[in-house]
Amino acid sequence: MSAIDRIEIFQVDLAPKVVRTDAIQSFVRQETPIVRITCGDGGQGIGYTYTIGTGGSSVVALLRDHLAPRLIGRDASEVEAIWKDLFFHTHATAVGAITSLSLAAIDTALWDLKCRRAGEPLWRAAGGAQSRVPVYTTEGGWLHHSEHQLVDEAVAAKAQGFRGAKMKIGKPTIAEDVRRLDQVADPLLAGAPPRIRRLADVLLRQRVDVRLGLVEASRNKIGNAVDQILLFCYHYDPATGKYGAVVMNIVRFAGASFTLVCGVFLFIFMRRDVRRDRRVG
Repeated sequence: MSAIDRIEIFQVDLAPKVVRTDAIQSFVRQETPIVRITCGDGGQGIGYTYTIGTGGSSVVALLRDHLAPRLIGRDASEVEAIWKDLFFHTHATAVGAITSLSLAAIDTALWDLKCRRAGEPLWRAAGGAQSRVPVYTTEGGWLHHSEHQLVDEAVAAKAQGFRGAKMKIGKPTIAEDVRRLDQVADPLLAGAPPRIRRLADVLLRQRVDVRLGLVEASRNKIGNAVDQILLFCYHYDPATGKYGAVVMNIVRFAGASFTLVCGVFLFIFMRRDVRRDRRVG
């Protein structure tokens, strides 16, 4: 294959057509650094990466000043070897967002070039393990959307053939998050197969609170025995927005556990005494 002869790097900024927000950030604009790789025989491949409003110029600078010069003269078909070389060259800043995004743009461009030369789609050029994969949609379920809008988006995602729909979590209280998840349960699970999954983009929540909230919202369809015990001992407190201990339930569980343990030990001791008496007799 002809050697890499030229690297072009530029950035295109795309304004979002709709508002997108979650618990920690907003999609201000899509900064899209683009890499175009050209070989001596004219073959080209294009790759890109993106941010949601900050850091695009840093990606472009890393590509221009440190990564692109190392591509000149390389065999473009050696995709993995090039990636390893560039990753080692940037080990001082890896693994971080700017470095990962920059490497992704080059890697995508090299694969694009390789597939164009071979006249094959990426899935086949990469090994052809399978021609179809299930996909989910992340275009929807934003935190500022109303519950009615969430339901409409879930229904539309199912109609379009998606196997999952992602929602953002991070309302002021767990109760709000649970209610929003609950609202889309019936539209996603109802009707003829295939049924699609609810996926949660969890931000700014304590791990235990999120887990208990999701188990409760699933109507006990997910989770294990430990989760059920925790839900028995902890209830959601609207005043604090968290799951708090229910003292009486904890006392009941502790009492039942102690009784069970005592019963097990008593059974073991009685069985041992019976066996000893039989040996003596």
